[in-house]
Amino acid sequence: KEMEEELEQLTGMESVKEQMRAICKQLSLDIKRRQQGQNVLNPIRHMMFTGNPGTGKTTVSRLIAKLFKSLGVSSRDHVVEVQKGDLVQGYVNQTAGKTRGKIKEARGGILFVDEAYQLTQSLMRGQSDFSGEAIDEMMRVMNESGRKSTTFCFAGYKKEMEEFLTFNPGLPSRIKYRFHFDDYTVPDLCVIVKKKMAHKGYLFSKDAQQNLEKIIDTNTTKEMRSKYNGRLVDNLLQWANDALNERLPL
Repeated sequence: KEMEEELEQLTGMESVKEQMRAICKQLSLDIKRRQQGQNVLNPIRHMMFTGNPGTGKTTVSRLIAKLFKSLGVSSRDHVVEVQKGDLVQGYVNQTAGKTRGKIKEARGGILFVDEAYQLTQSLMRGQSDFSGEAIDEMMRVMNESGRKSTTFCFAGYKKEMEEFLTFNPGLPSRIKYRFHFDDYTVPDLCVIVKKKMAHKGYLFSKDAQQNLEKIIDTNTTKEMRSKYNGRLVDNLLQWANDALNERLPL
């Protein structure tokens, strides 16, 4: 029920929401089985999120962390966000230690590896890079199970993430859940604007409310919206606030 309430707060993402409901049902059935003394499979929890920036990947990872904790799959509901620079060092053996540190920090929750494809791009071009150590270190613990193990979530652009999976044949079999986050439509962006306005305590003028969809559609391109998605809303609200400040006396 709590998850459904939180899903209702998310704009768009219909396919992601359906997958979330399916995961919740699967885990709830496992709870019933345990209560009846039945054996259950150790769930493979690792995930891959694909989509453009600003489509809500980090938000959903936090929601999944809360879900896993609530249903007893994980011991903690926190998410540790990292990128290549947080895992890879410039000398032999340093990367493995740095990666182990982040895995330990995320233990019992989720290690969210954003732009994960950056770990393999140089290696796939034949360039010298210590990123392989980071991947090896993560794969070494991905078969661990239990509430205190680390759940990995690899995120990035769809095409690049598909290439990322081909780097090591062991990766696809360790990643069970694949979520794709579509770009927000203009009506989606309007809904997000209205939610953020209400949350911040701002009010629309009547003409702004009537023309919001047209304003966004006319002044942005599909490519621009695809590049920024939800972040476009943050910029729009900043520009609107700047214009408001110009009108108001001190």
